[in-house]
Amino acid sequence: MCRLGLTKAELMQLGAKLGADVPFFIFGDSAFASGIGDQLTAWENPFKLNIVLINPFFPLSTKLVYQASI
Repeated sequence: MCRLGLTKAELMQLGAKLGADVPFFIFGDSAFASGIGDQLTAWENPFKLNIVLINPFFPLSTKLVYQASI
């Protein structure tokens, strides 16, 4: 990855400094996230679920979305 000579774990640790969701995309597989989203556990999807991401085409504050879902 990026030919920096770093392990995936090292890249994920660096990525977490950029944003809590960055390690998930470096991880590159289905996963359960904990902590601030940077602690990942691989998940083997036995249901072969399809996931749809929806873009509402207007900005949303991640903080407010998570606060509203509690």
